[in-house]
Amino acid sequence: MKARRVLSKEERKACQRFIVEEIERNKNVELTRFLKVICYILNDEFGFGKGRVEKLIDCLNGFMEENKGNEIFWDKIDEHLIDKMGLPFKHEDYEECEQFMKENNRKRNI
Repeated sequence: MKARRVLSKEERKACQRFIVEEIERNKNVELTRFLKVICYILNDEFGFGKGRVEKLIDCLNGFMEENKGNEIFWDKIDEHLIDKMGLPFKHEDYEECEQFMKENNRKRNI
């Protein structure tokens, strides 16, 4: 028989916070790596210098901060990149994203 220790409510909440923070940290590491690859390619393949790459990073950070939580923003991005430019992205399924968020929030509250 295996011994099990039942966690208190506070311990469960601390574990949940730790998991959320760890997921967020890993996501930030992956995003940073992706941004580094983009910066490298812009420099190596397209001749972007330090100033232009720094301007790109500043614009990205500002753009994302300005539009945090704005779903219309992503619809306009999709419209521009997919419909106007013809890039091979998929339109985001906002109903699917909303359902996913509701399920995750419900699981966190359990």
